[in-house]
Amino acid sequence: MKIKNVVFLVMVFCLIFTGQAIADWSVTVNWTPSPDAATEVLLMDGAEQTCPQAGTCSFAVPDLTGQAVVVRSSNIQGGFVDYAAGNLIQADLPVPASGAVIVITIIP
Repeated sequence: MKIKNVVFLVMVFCLIFTGQAIADWSVTVNWTPSPDAATEVLLMDGAEQTCPQAGTCSFAVPDLTGQAVVVRSSNIQGGFVDYAAGNLIQADLPVPASGAVIVITIIP
């Protein structure tokens, strides 16, 4: 009976931590739609995301590794212009160092 309890606890432990290891990130992008565009799509690293309405888009990504987010506004002739909304950032990065000063001196 004790072995069954131990096996059960190990399985629960594995399920909990495996679920966290493969968790996705939810990303929502909001923008002001172009007043004269025929269509607008959201691209993340060039891949089109499904957006239910112009001006907002939610999707999931497996990691945050600096992917480029672009809103592409197109006219009916097929011409388009891209708006670089920004990049997703990698999670858990520290604040970068600042205030560095470089001193160079001549050694006699």
